[in-house]
Amino acid sequence: LLPQTQGSGLVFLPGMAEIRRQAEGIQAAATRCKARLQILHGSLSPAEQDQVLGADPLEKRWVLTTNVAETSLTVPGVHWVVDSGWARMLLQPPGASLSRLETQRISQFAAVQRSGRAGRLGPGQCIRLYSERDFAARPAMETPEILRSDLSGLVLFWLQLGQPELLW
Repeated sequence: LLPQTQGSGLVFLPGMAEIRRQAEGIQAAATRCKARLQILHGSLSPAEQDQVLGADPLEKRWVLTTNVAETSLTVPGVHWVVDSGWARMLLQPPGASLSRLETQRISQFAAVQRSGRAGRLGPGQCIRLYSERDFAARPAMETPEILRSDLSGLVLFWLQLGQPELLW
């Protein structure tokens, strides 16, 4: 699919392990297509992220990324998006003492956000690697983080501060 694309684009994958695996698998195709293969992930240093975010928008690039590029960052020159439909979410299951990262299907809202990354300055294309039926069956939005996270650290910090009034 990627050799048939024009211009630069984003490929949304759940996490760094999937990004590394896919980067190895498509490096030869990127070289043949004269596309620069880049990685964008929250664990990269600011300087490494700046290489992606500050790139020439006219340069042909294939950027493998996680949901970090859904809303908070703008990658220049993106004409297309490939959406795997998956993301890693931090969850704290009821009764569990520790939170954990879990790979889950993204919501409809997240899928729309991902597609909106394509063609922000002109026509764009989004290719979802799941069906319209699958999209319709997804939740409209993610559960807010405050409802799926352990807040005990916040409560302990609040108690340590002497219980100041919080204007939530």
